[in-house]
Amino acid sequence: FPKAPPCRVLLKEGLAADFKVSAKSLRCISYGNTEIELTYVEQLVEIGQAKAIMDGLQHLAASPKYVDGSRTLVDVVEALEKTLSGEGKPIGEQGLDSISRECPC
Repeated sequence: FPKAPPCRVLLKEGLAADFKVSAKSLRCISYGNTEIELTYVEQLVEIGQAKAIMDGLQHLAASPKYVDGSRTLVDVVEALEKTLSGEGKPIGEQGLDSISRECPC
């Protein structure tokens, strides 16, 4: 049988922004020295959604709960989705509130 390809693992250093982070338009996030292009993400309709993506990236970079150098990209995204779903948690501890409380970005 062919050997399975290695899974991609996220590192904190790859998520940490070098300088200022901002989402000044719907189609682009400035994340340190990197520009994240969102032009082809058709579901975005307001700048607050781009800011939510930016906050999520900052949260992943700051929290050892997700990115620990051994989790794959799929594992990290699934863990973040579980946190954001907030099943069984009261209002104020669901959705984006659940990550901004841990990392006020």
